[in-house]
Amino acid sequence: MPSRGRLWQLADTALIATLLFVTACLENRDLPSAIKVPESRPQSAFRIRPEEAAFAALATQSPSSAGFYLDSVGRVTIIVRDIADDEAAQSFVVGLVRTGQIRDSRVREHQIGITRGQYTFHQLAHWRDVVFDNFLGSTPGVFYLDLTERINRVTIGLESDHSTTLRASLPGRLQRLGVDTGAVVFVILDSEDARGPREKRHTTTPAVVALPPSSISHPTYWSDLVGGIYMEGDSESCTLGAVVDQFGSVPGLITVSHCSSDFFGTDGSPAFQPYEGNRQVGQETHDPSGWPCGVLGVNECRRSDASFYSLLPGASSERGLIARTQGAAGPGSGDGSTDIDQARPFFMIIAVDDNDALTGQIVNKMGAYSGWTRGEITGTCVDISTVGFPDTRTVECLYESDMYVRPGDSGGPVFSYYGNDPFSAGDFVTLVGIVKSRTTWLGQFWRSQFSKWGRVIQDLGPMAATRISTLGQPLLSGTMPFLYPVLSWAAVPGATRYHVYRGNTLVATTTGTIIADGQMNVLEYSGATPPSGYGGVEYAIYAANASEASLKSNSVWYRAASGTFSVSITGPSVVGPNNFACSTWVAYVTGAATIVSYAWSGFFTSSEAVVQGTIPQTGAEFQLVVIDSQNRQGGAMKQVTYDANNQDYCEQ
Repeated sequence: MPSRGRLWQLADTALIATLLFVTACLENRDLPSAIKVPESRPQSAFRIRPEEAAFAALATQSPSSAGFYLDSVGRVTIIVRDIADDEAAQSFVVGLVRTGQIRDSRVREHQIGITRGQYTFHQLAHWRDVVFDNFLGSTPGVFYLDLTERINRVTIGLESDHSTTLRASLPGRLQRLGVDTGAVVFVILDSEDARGPREKRHTTTPAVVALPPSSISHPTYWSDLVGGIYMEGDSESCTLGAVVDQFGSVPGLITVSHCSSDFFGTDGSPAFQPYEGNRQVGQETHDPSGWPCGVLGVNECRRSDASFYSLLPGASSERGLIARTQGAAGPGSGDGSTDIDQARPFFMIIAVDDNDALTGQIVNKMGAYSGWTRGEITGTCVDISTVGFPDTRTVECLYESDMYVRPGDSGGPVFSYYGNDPFSAGDFVTLVGIVKSRTTWLGQFWRSQFSKWGRVIQDLGPMAATRISTLGQPLLSGTMPFLYPVLSWAAVPGATRYHVYRGNTLVATTTGTIIADGQMNVLEYSGATPPSGYGGVEYAIYAANASEASLKSNSVWYRAASGTFSVSITGPSVVGPNNFACSTWVAYVTGAATIVSYAWSGFFTSSEAVVQGTIPQTGAEFQLVVIDSQNRQGGAMKQVTYDANNQDYCEQ
């Protein structure tokens, strides 16, 4: 049998001679329904990965485009090579924003920018696939691969021990396979799965404490299992990702496959929480093998690094909860808190990822060792190989971020705040995935990788991870006493607070049952029916307490004004015996187009620009709303008091 080195040589020679492309890892499956695979280009040219379907669809409208990302302030930036394709690219991405396929409260459709790229998405995707099929995990030292939108290049990660040799040899080998080496960037990385050593074993079982305990880290005992807490597999310490019901009825927990004895293989490994006293809570029952990929199919590929553990009888758990600690650390800040926030001890999962994230979007994670950290997504489809030939395990299309992780955080839940606002700090979250690994770039900074929840589902089967509702569903109603919406509802038994959403953006958390959204300028209230035309604004609320969430309330709708302008009311603010019956108040408007209507309400009602009347000794309050021909709206309020000592007379 040839030596391992001879196997490399034979495989490489065969590939160069025949341009063998193994297609066992084909990713044309389960594309989002709103985005179609382009049919104008042969499928053999490159493989559409679901996470990049929007980039491929953009390329059908703007052929020289190469994807898009969010910049540091949340503006969408599109990479386009040819100026002639700019308009089509912007029009396509505006459509994604308007239809909710790009969801981030920082995004404004009128602020979508263009940056020049040297290469198209078609080119980069094809060259990335060539590297995947011929080198990733098959050539010693080549273990990381990404189509990096921000720099318009294919990034190949090299282990430091092999970097000198590979940087000399790979360019020529890539050129022989048709890759433009100007489109390739080599980086020196060190990678490790984010699992930790098993902690020191004790012979006694800790006392059971009330939920929630004080910490998510070792060796805190949790009588009820939730996401984000310390756990141990057969040989490693990890973090519990989520408590789920597999196939709707089998209770269990999710963590990483590499926390068990057999990476990509069901081996019945036990799960402990904590390990002291042999407190076993689960057993691995589903950790599927991968499929052949790479050179001659010798690698083993999967969509995620994830495993399902069935809960043992007597193991108590709470589906849909993630332990919440006292504060998050941002990029470059090291560890976040591992101590539980006793006032708000849990995040509640009310949604799982149903949209592909973009570079620049914000994610959070909870890990048993580094606690709560957050950061930006820096890569949307990173392939990483581990172990090494001939037993290579490759996980496709991981997300990468600059949030900090440490060994022992593997499996920890990755989440975003529910809705569009990445910094809302609410109780409700969307489960995005679970932590897999971290890499060190040239020894200077960290990047962490996580498996997308949608890919975990593809590997492990349908799983319910959201919180089961126990609180009553609120009944929401609305009014519009002035320019802004006013919302009200009846108190829900058991609820201690209410989360108010405008569309998918959290606008308030309140303990009361009425709230005004003074940040929104609306033209009309349309009740349960969305208004016709552009400008519909939807409101809904959730009831919540420390660990429970209601179903979403009914929705109520308003029609938003397209803008505003300045309105003031001139006339006396104090009247007396000489002018209480003859004073005049006049609307003064600046910055408006043609005025369509004046609407006085309160003490005076009129549709003219001027009102005059008698003010009672109790005083009076009135409002004015003005609408112009561009559906912009402005308003003002006036409070008039009566003073018997006022000596003013009516103007003649």
